Amino acid sequence: MDFILYSYGEVNGELTGGLDSLGVPFASSSGTAYNPLIEYNSGIMHAYYSAASRSSIVYFQNKIDLSQYSSLFFNGKLLYNPETSKYTKLCIWRDIPTYWNTQAVVTLQNNCEGEYEVDISALKGEYYVGFGLYGRYAEVYLEQLILR
Repeated sequence: MDFILYSYGEVNGELTGGLDSLGVPFASSSGTAYNPLIEYNSGIMHAYYSAASRSSIVYFQNKIDLSQYSSLFFNGKLLYNPETSKYTKLCIWRDIPTYWNTQAVVTLQNNCEGEYEVDISALKGEYYVGFGLYGRYAEVYLEQLILR
């Protein structure tokens, strides 16, 4: 059975705790921890930076038991400009990370647009699900995020 985390403006807040953001460095010497700008428009969550060298995560506040799911369906865009930003990724973490990139157990990389299935069948137990952004013009456009 599918578990909808986010779908066209609707967040499963009761189980996920809703979306939040937190300034978290990309790695030990990279990026200033700084919360991104987050907007909702026509059912799409848009997280982004307007300044350089920023780093953060946007995540569902509650840990989610992934044991019964085999994939994470993503519909949206993970964008970055290679001249001004470093990374934008869909991430899964065991705990809220000190450094979001190095502590992610699963990622979906930069410049993805459309629908993607991420294999999570090896993950057992509870995890945080979210996005890491690093650098100017790092952007997430989220339409749907569904565990299957």
